[in-house]
Amino acid sequence: MLLVALAWSIGIERIVEHATGIDGRIAALVVTIAALQVLLVTWRWRLVCGALDCRVPYRRLFEIQSLSGLAGSVLPTGIGGAALRLAMIYREGVSLATAASSILIDRIVATVVLVLMVVLTQPFLIAQVGPLVERGPPLWLLAVLLLAGLAASFVLLPWLAIRLGQALSVIGTMLEQFRGFAGKAAPLGATLAVATLAQVVLFLVAFLIGGGLGIELTLLHYLLLMPSISLLASLPISFGGWGVREGSLVAGLSLFQVPPEKALLLGVSIGIVALAGLLPGALLWTLERRDRPRCAKEGLIPAVGATTPNR
Repeated sequence: MLLVALAWSIGIERIVEHATGIDGRIAALVVTIAALQVLLVTWRWRLVCGALDCRVPYRRLFEIQSLSGLAGSVLPTGIGGAALRLAMIYREGVSLATAASSILIDRIVATVVLVLMVVLTQPFLIAQVGPLVERGPPLWLLAVLLLAGLAASFVLLPWLAIRLGQALSVIGTMLEQFRGFAGKAAPLGATLAVATLAQVVLFLVAFLIGGGLGIELTLLHYLLLMPSISLLASLPISFGGWGVREGSLVAGLSLFQVPPEKALLLGVSIGIVALAGLLPGALLWTLERRDRPRCAKEGLIPAVGATTPNR
């Protein structure tokens, strides 16, 4: 509803006019980079799973990550997709506690990276936009967005973790696994590094799309602004982040005198490209499901209902 309201207030004709000018070559490039970003996000999750002694093949995690991402685009951000991830990895023979811990830790790592990016970039962002604004409301709005993101990270996520643990009756095990993961310097450092790289790749996608839309900002501008946008879009207050991402971009890019129709179109394009990047994993899962009955019959893979050794 928020996205529709934004589009209606800005003007559908103005948005469509700019959308028709997107170069097809740029579109193909950003979709390819978005697919790379999904591979990095899966790698981040794989590092967490490895530290928890959860031996699920990378390809399977890639398929699960892709399918849960597609589901999350039409479900409340971080909740619907996480529920599907939990169900699918549990079916791979992972214990319920370990499956929930891997998803929770993965989410916390991604959020911590975004929070650190926001904290580190805000002074430079304010220095950039200071000369461009004449009065305080835009900076005030930016401060509110930042505080909302920080509050969500340090208040909402732990609350969700507690509620999830209570629902599964495995909170003790999850906390123990979380402490164990946090105490492993090598896996933790590698996971944070991959999480950071995944975010930078996403910001590169935004930069390339923005250039195709005629938004004359440098990659540095996106590196300074996008962490706050991504953090807000990750909050479980909308369906797939739609509307929150676009509204934040309209507000944030207005600091650089970017027309609202271009900012809105940028947000929508980022969402569409992100969905396109998830399609290869979903296709792999579909092809594997199609071949599974024949393989199971020939004894190449366990049949449905077979006992799994990891549980």
